[in-house]
Amino acid sequence: DDGIEVEGASTATLLNNSIANNGSLGIQLDGATDNILGITPNDAGDGDSGPNGLLNYPVITGVAPATGGGYDVSFSLSTVASAEFWIEAYASTNMDESGHGEGRTLAATTTVTTDGLGEASGTLTLASLAAGEFVSLTATEYTSGTGDYGATSEFSATAGTGAELSGPADYRMLALPGGGTVDGLLGAFQTTGFPASDDPASAFCSVYTWDETQGSFDTGYTCVTDQSASLAAGEGVVAYIYEDDDPTASGTQGGFPKTLLPTAPSVTVPFTAFPLTYTDNVDTPAVEEGWNLLGNPLATALDWDGVSISGGLTRSVYVYDPNYLGGNYRTWSQGVGGDLTDGEIPAFQAFFAKAAAAAPAL
Repeated sequence: DDGIEVEGASTATLLNNSIANNGSLGIQLDGATDNILGITPNDAGDGDSGPNGLLNYPVITGVAPATGGGYDVSFSLSTVASAEFWIEAYASTNMDESGHGEGRTLAATTTVTTDGLGEASGTLTLASLAAGEFVSLTATEYTSGTGDYGATSEFSATAGTGAELSGPADYRMLALPGGGTVDGLLGAFQTTGFPASDDPASAFCSVYTWDETQGSFDTGYTCVTDQSASLAAGEGVVAYIYEDDDPTASGTQGGFPKTLLPTAPSVTVPFTAFPLTYTDNVDTPAVEEGWNLLGNPLATALDWDGVSISGGLTRSVYVYDPNYLGGNYRTWSQGVGGDLTDGEIPAFQAFFAKAAAAAPAL
């Protein structure tokens, strides 16, 4: 069920709440334009009508560590022209399955005024937000001269505050929630062996994609083409993470733990764009065929027991963990279990899944 549902011609002001652990949306404006997940998409000029005027929600455009701790969250708002809005930022330990927010704890507020085109932007600093938590925003009509508030939007799409990598220096299977580039995922760390990396002349490539069509453990890994190479949502890479982020400086720069940060909003669910293929190579042993290197496209954990598997995709997942048994794979099989904690694939985690026949789908 929804946390708060606004219906009909109602106008509801929703401020300073704690909305969490709902089966559906935290806030739903129940209009005729709801999508299959109940979200009312933003519209140009915000001219639609319905409960709370179907007010457009803010869009999170970036999350970055703030000086002194916490995170800076940048956002934009596209709605009616020349109007004031009260923006609230909420922190949660999880998000709705739609990819939009719940709002457990109010973390920061600010105000913005749209320009003549209905556009506004701003930044909130969330001092109490911790790595691994999620942030979502709401907008509320506001008149500063009188202190009056009006209609409140639905929660924005959620952004994660990233994930931590603990030592040692080793290979890791990584992905970028929402997609982006190799630089967006690993730009803060040392990379080597490919164009525009920190050391392109090095013989050691530190970042690899996987080519399922090769059908071989020996030839499936392919060095990325460039630091700016695209990473699609749902795609994984294998990257060697050095302890030292800048070997040209004296001492060890960075060290562990390291923090991965998102560069785009999490995808919405259901998500079906995983790059899955199956190639039947006559000369390749079946055990080496059909391996796909995928990535968690969400800013939160992906529950393997909760995903839908069809076609030729098998029901097991394999995640390399450098901190497990000196560096080894954790596994989980639907309906059986395994040693991957709770069967959950963390945010920023890539994983192998094996197709044993044609038309694998996830």
